[in-house]
Amino acid sequence: SDSDGVQMVSTSNVVDFPDNDFGLLNYGKLYIQLHHHNGSPEQAMDFSAEFPSQYNTVEIIILAIVMTIMMIIVVIGNMLVIIAIATEHSLSSVQNWFIASLAFADLSLGLIIMPFSLAYELLGYWMFGSLWCDIHGALDVLLSTSSIMNICLISLDRYWSITRALDYLTNRTQAR
Repeated sequence: SDSDGVQMVSTSNVVDFPDNDFGLLNYGKLYIQLHHHNGSPEQAMDFSAEFPSQYNTVEIIILAIVMTIMMIIVVIGNMLVIIAIATEHSLSSVQNWFIASLAFADLSLGLIIMPFSLAYELLGYWMFGSLWCDIHGALDVLLSTSSIMNICLISLDRYWSITRALDYLTNRTQAR
């Protein structure tokens, strides 16, 4: 303590963590910060300045539950579409394989992109490392573009089947 009654805190126990730890040591970071922190556990747990989230705890819980349910619906729904088209012979037409391709792109988004994006949105920081951040960003663009292109292809196929019905049936590649 100094003459004003302010307690001096030692900074010798402060641990500086590198940014390139690939996000796998966050629980270890928390333990070390709790163990070496000179203040109360409440102060050690306050990461709001370091990792700001725009949501409070109740909002995070509600959003996590709602979005997880939505991700499960996306994954199960698209898996069912792919399984139905792949296993049912009467559904294995060219038009339906376009739909299966769209379902695969959306299934990949639901499995690979959405969980990590949800964690990033709720936490307010990326905890999975810079390598996965780059891969995640590239896959997000790739899969989203693939989904959009599949929708365009399905629309074009439907347009041709309506406006050029006779030519469409004779020129289209048959299912093998």
